[in-house]
Amino acid sequence: MIRARINSIFKTVLNASKHFGTKEIRLPHVLKNARIPAMPALFLFILFLPSILVGVSVFTGIGFKGRLSGYVDNPGEKVHFSLQNYANRAYQKNIESQISSNINLRGYLIRLHNQINFSFFKLSQSTIVGENDNIFEMQYINAECGLDANQDFSLDENANKLGDYVNHLESIQNKLKKINKYFIFVITPSKASLNFQDIPLKYRLKKRDDFLPPYYYLKKMLKLRGVTYIDSRDYLSKDTIPDFYATGIHWSRPTEQRVSQALVKKMSELSKKRLKQINFSTTDTSDIPYKRDADVYNLTNLIAPPQGPYYEYKYQKDSNEDYAIPKFLIQGGSFSQGFYMFDYGYYSRESYKFFYNKAIQEKDAKEISIKKWEDVDFAEILDNVDFVIIELNEASVHNFSNGFADYLDSFLDLYTKSEGM
Repeated sequence: MIRARINSIFKTVLNASKHFGTKEIRLPHVLKNARIPAMPALFLFILFLPSILVGVSVFTGIGFKGRLSGYVDNPGEKVHFSLQNYANRAYQKNIESQISSNINLRGYLIRLHNQINFSFFKLSQSTIVGENDNIFEMQYINAECGLDANQDFSLDENANKLGDYVNHLESIQNKLKKINKYFIFVITPSKASLNFQDIPLKYRLKKRDDFLPPYYYLKKMLKLRGVTYIDSRDYLSKDTIPDFYATGIHWSRPTEQRVSQALVKKMSELSKKRLKQINFSTTDTSDIPYKRDADVYNLTNLIAPPQGPYYEYKYQKDSNEDYAIPKFLIQGGSFSQGFYMFDYGYYSRESYKFFYNKAIQEKDAKEISIKKWEDVDFAEILDNVDFVIIELNEASVHNFSNGFADYLDSFLDLYTKSEGM
């Protein structure tokens, strides 16, 4: 199929070149009587186009570099010429970097190169292109197909680590209950699991027949220990709306909304408080992606735009304001960030959000980088929240919440609620 398409392109180009080769271009005005063969003229035009655009850019202020998603040009500080810089090639490398970062049409040419690789050869620089142009990241394929030994929980070493982790979750839940706070664990789904049929065949063939992905071991342990949890798979689409688009590595906007709705309901059930529930009215459809529906497609930097349709639920407004507003501490990965988007009166803004073990967004919306858990004032956080929520994706079970559960479990042994809180 690919060879036939390439042969067709080559034939078209060859015929076009023969056609152009027999014609000449007449240049008006100054070169009225001059005749230049079409192919050399086209070559010279392409050769000097970047220089022409530099002049246009200088006089008009219009840029022609072409923006790339997820990429920031950083050529570094300019290195001045000296014999030493020339001898150690620092000057030449800096010049090369400056030119590469500032040359006109660079972004467009990169997108063209990426589009050819994607469309004809199913290749991408940072992602895996599967069947039906479904885009994956390797970490999700590793977890689903058992290509990483750290994610094989049939091995005693990994099973013991998982057991210790779930013991910490159970302990956290019990300790929070004693101080009238609530714990919820949320399992978020993996695209590689739900779209397994679209993973490239070479990876699917490597999956052992007896291999069970981490999700099944985790859910079994949570049930055994009596940990309160939400399994996002219970809220997957029951209609034609996809749970994962080919263009996104995160769940679709509607699936994210349904799980967020389930989270608010679970908070209400545990606390016996009248919380404002998330109710949906209609479903909007658009050719433009909602939120993160085309996140990984955008990072591939192609010419063609993502193809819809995309969906989003609209909220049914409730004028009754007699609700309790929950405050929470949530720790998780990129999937947990979807819960933050429901900040329209469902959650208190005076909440705390941990992104892995890298950063914390405090109640004043200020984000602070984290070097180690000991640097975080957990006493103040626990004084101000009603719920502790941990989100863990199926493909990240082996990371065990980046040590968060271990540390919080130990901290709760020393924690006493401040007076007046």
